Amino acid sequence: MLNYLFCLDKNYNKQLLISLNSLNFYSKSKFNVYIIHKDPTSLDRLMMRSNIKFDKIAKFKTYQFDGLNFNFPNLENNHISEATYYRFFIDEYIEDDIDQLIYLDCDILCLNEPDDLLIEVSESLKQTNNVIAASVEYVNTVHTSELFNRLDLKSNTYFNAGVMVIDFKAWKENNIKQKLLSAMEKIYDKVNFWDQDILNFVFDGRFLEISRNFNFSTQLNNNSNNIDLRSVIFLHYAGSNKPWTIIGATENISSEFHKNYFLLFGDRYFLITNYRKRGLVDLFKIIFSLRILQLDSPLSFIIESIKSLKK
Repeated sequence: MLNYLFCLDKNYNKQLLISLNSLNFYSKSKFNVYIIHKDPTSLDRLMMRSNIKFDKIAKFKTYQFDGLNFNFPNLENNHISEATYYRFFIDEYIEDDIDQLIYLDCDILCLNEPDDLLIEVSESLKQTNNVIAASVEYVNTVHTSELFNRLDLKSNTYFNAGVMVIDFKAWKENNIKQKLLSAMEKIYDKVNFWDQDILNFVFDGRFLEISRNFNFSTQLNNNSNNIDLRSVIFLHYAGSNKPWTIIGATENISSEFHKNYFLLFGDRYFLITNYRKRGLVDLFKIIFSLRILQLDSPLSFIIESIKSLKK
């Protein structure tokens, strides 16, 4: 049985449930879900209030993160929370009898049946000396050399950590948690991409490379509407524009996110505005450029946008 791992705080509760709904829809077999959460009671309350249940989830277990003494790098004035670092501590929470974990960021949707391909990756991972499997995000070129030089990487590949298949037994045997914490201290002032930089610093090319279809990372912009997603297992909404931002929600590629939200909560759009001035400007652009007419429910979008600007 596949075991999925998520790490989050209360600000990503709805995004988690949307991701789980997509997993529940496309998975052909039951699976387990493990969650390391800053405030798990907030998630429990939301699920009870909305009467959310998933018929494919065999085990749903949450753990409250208690590593309060850590000063994680590059969090000040950023949209990323400390929860992105919680996966460093998985051996303190996950049961020892678990062989494999599939870590997913909460801004990921499942678009096709994942079971057989993930089982194949997990089995292949066991046959190697690697601890994790992941998709390559960057190779070392003249355009990306700053990244590799900044982290002093010896390899020529840098993976995206939004989807990771983890050999959990090998993770513990290789004392990965301590290596990550030591690396965090060592390169603290060099970290730009948060835990992903530290993971790449520790593994430095020593990972099983898997297809980009397991972590199809895309930026939400005007060029994202014509992407072919027919073979994609996990769609990763990377970057600062998300499906729940006013500008990101208008992209065709965000429709699957809002469809899952509607199935769970009954509302057409889930929107969050962290920067009101930018959100207001984006809303006016969408209206006056007539992009608003491309949406299924323009009036609902305007209403939810205004609500998000008032919060």
